Amino acid sequence: DVRKLWNILESDASVELVPVDLVPLLHDIVREIKTSYLFSDIPLELQYPEGEALVMANPLVRDVFFNVINNSAKYGDMKKVEVVMRPDHIGDVGYWRVEVRDQGKGIPEERKPQLFKRFENLDSGMAAESHGLGLSVVKALVDRYQGKVWVEDRIKGDHTKGSIFVIMLPKAR
Repeated sequence: DVRKLWNILESDASVELVPVDLVPLLHDIVREIKTSYLFSDIPLELQYPEGEALVMANPLVRDVFFNVINNSAKYGDMKKVEVVMRPDHIGDVGYWRVEVRDQGKGIPEERKPQLFKRFENLDSGMAAESHGLGLSVVKALVDRYQGKVWVEDRIKGDHTKGSIFVIMLPKAR
């Protein structure tokens, strides 16, 4: 994560982005996490519309989704994690919206603004190996792809019922 973050922050902003189909990408990530010894007992579902879901990105886009889905499995109290993709828009701009929904203990409202900054851990007691860089890498990459990322309560107004991480990437034209 440190090396990736350094490369993202220090690299030339003109890094070439190419069309990437999120459907096979998410399939591969979900399959990889499901077959992991640590998470094999966690129900992990993927829902998406028919056809392609193209965004302009580079190979690091995989890290965005792997990090968020892996975190939801890690912090989700061994309960079901859902990955739901659908088209969306903000104004006239079309996006692919990917929601990663978990049923863990959630994130208090006061923690949400700092969550995507460097050296912020979700829960340092649960993830001693974490250095608080994963979500900052996610944010840096999503920004590079001209997208948006945030977290919200799975049950509006009750953070203790889990989280939804929302990643919106512009559709490739």
